[in-house]
Amino acid sequence: MKKSILLLLITTLFLGLNAKSQSASVSPSRLYFNVSPGSYKSQKLRVMNNGKSTQTFTVNFANFNSEGAEGKTTIDSSGAHGMANWLTASPSFFEVAPGELKEIDILLQVPNTPDANTVRWSVASVKLARENTGTDEKGEDVTGMAIIPTFSFVIHLFQTPPNITFTEVVIEEFYRDTTSVNDSIISMVMLTKNTGDAIADCAAYLDIVNLRTGVKTVVKNRGFTVLPGGMRRVSFKLPKGMDKGDYNILGVVDYGSETDVAAYELNIKIE
Repeated sequence: MKKSILLLLITTLFLGLNAKSQSASVSPSRLYFNVSPGSYKSQKLRVMNNGKSTQTFTVNFANFNSEGAEGKTTIDSSGAHGMANWLTASPSFFEVAPGELKEIDILLQVPNTPDANTVRWSVASVKLARENTGTDEKGEDVTGMAIIPTFSFVIHLFQTPPNITFTEVVIEEFYRDTTSVNDSIISMVMLTKNTGDAIADCAAYLDIVNLRTGVKTVVKNRGFTVLPGGMRRVSFKLPKGMDKGDYNILGVVDYGSETDVAAYELNIKIE
């Protein structure tokens, strides 16, 4: 009976800030470029080894799409707005000693072609490269199992040419979520859309005013990015223990404009 080896590859995907258990971190989680066609720019990516042994990493690039309104990323090799082939990492294969912080140059080289005058986006995957740790036993009747645990940090990369300046985000819908199975949790939902030409980096929040007492409460959400023509659904949980009564809620999205924000107002009653 011929020797057979079963190779089990366990690959888990992490965002850099959420992979604490892996004793390594990568920052930042996003890089923004504003490069003219025919020009280039380099930015730093930092890889920290918090573990007790030397770790080896590789850097690769891929295009992605973000369809729907949930902010999910799917790899798409044929992405019309991709720029993976414009990106290089130096070094792209490297070791990081325990306690060492390694800086990696991410270079974007934009060709001098008409299609370079549009916004572009891709992802960089910083992947731990680990050797096969399978059995060393040999023999005709030996069936071995090699387990290779790996993980990747995913960094989103965005390119907006300097000539692309029109940024606009609108709030399409703003409503109270009535689908929650927990009546003690009040949630508000905001559906936003990027109607501009540029990539929109957004910060959303609620201004809540008790119409009887005038007491004001601000509820913030984490920042998010909306691609041109794309949509994003954002949920907010109101603080627990709010007094019963009527409230005015102003939903606001700050998308980086010096003069404008997106806003949507409604009244609700807490009973």
